[in-house]
Amino acid sequence: DLDDELQSNIEMKDPTSPGYFRTVGIPLLAGRDFAFTDQPNTPPVVIVSQSFAAKYRPGQKAVGRQIQLPAGKNVVVAATVVGMVGDAMQNALDDTDLAEFYGPYAQDPSIFATLTVLAKGDAGAMTRSVQRAIWSVDKDQPMWKIRTLQSLVDRSFTNRRYMAWVTGCISLLALGLAAVGLSGLPGYIVTQRTAEFGVRLALGAAPRNILGLVFRQGLKLTVAGLAVGIVASLLLTPLIRAQIYQVSTTDISVYAGLSLLMLAVAGVALWLPARRAMLVDPVTAIRNE
Repeated sequence: DLDDELQSNIEMKDPTSPGYFRTVGIPLLAGRDFAFTDQPNTPPVVIVSQSFAAKYRPGQKAVGRQIQLPAGKNVVVAATVVGMVGDAMQNALDDTDLAEFYGPYAQDPSIFATLTVLAKGDAGAMTRSVQRAIWSVDKDQPMWKIRTLQSLVDRSFTNRRYMAWVTGCISLLALGLAAVGLSGLPGYIVTQRTAEFGVRLALGAAPRNILGLVFRQGLKLTVAGLAVGIVASLLLTPLIRAQIYQVSTTDISVYAGLSLLMLAVAGVALWLPARRAMLVDPVTAIRNE
């Protein structure tokens, strides 16, 4: 028997015709597909998704078992599970509940239906041919919302693409501000320590030593900032998990790539103040001090 949770979601059953799973690429994992012999006068049958079997029949073989389906007020019928198929996201890419079951369209017809056609080549070019084929059977049959599967997938990405574009712009702005900060702070430090650099040079320090000193200090600040940023991102990424599709929020390659990018930006930003420190005139620096 179905538990209370499933009984409350019983309307989620999807009426399906033979060949649908093969057409859309949902694999048949066990049992059989619906057949044209599954009619209103034959025993009710259903096909369940892999998540459905794992959720409601954990550790049990789903095919061959029966579930109780409502067939009217205070009436239930026993439907036999004849097959199990792979999970499919029916509504959006962020679907989390993939526990679904399907029934034959002939046993549960609706006034609305969707015809799914597997096309070779340009799917959009087949629209007129499909319309003519349908109207050859029923010239009054209305058709609307003709879409390719790719267009539906693209539409589900619309919000994510917009969020990615906005996030990308903000990230570039943040990268620019970081570069300004990385160059501004060392520049200030170089100005404050001009006399010190002059003394170092006067005592025999090589210009490359001054260059290395400024770079080391700047990179220390960069590494410290990266460490704080990585920890903060690990804490905050769960908040935007719903906006990320098939990308781990703890992908090491992403963090490594961004860290290398920031180090490269830091290197470029530190070059000018480091070069200015390297070219300090010892005599002038000490006299000004």
